Amino acid sequence: MRNVEGDSPDSDILEIALADYPIAPQPPTKIDTSSSISSIFVKWLNVPSTQIDVVGYQLWIDYGQNG
Repeated sequence: MRNVEGDSPDSDILEIALADYPIAPQPPTKIDTSSSISSIFVKWLNVPSTQIDVVGYQLWIDYGQNG
């Protein structure tokens, strides 16, 4: 490749997705039979597939003291 500075190697290829974001999943549901005072088990439905793959979820909780 040649520019005003002289010859240079090709740049790295960058891929980006141009599509709508996937929809958010429904709120999680607590599984009372598996949960205890020191642990909580939850379940939720995966979101439908779109052009952009969902690679994971983040679960944030508030323990009732604005944490």
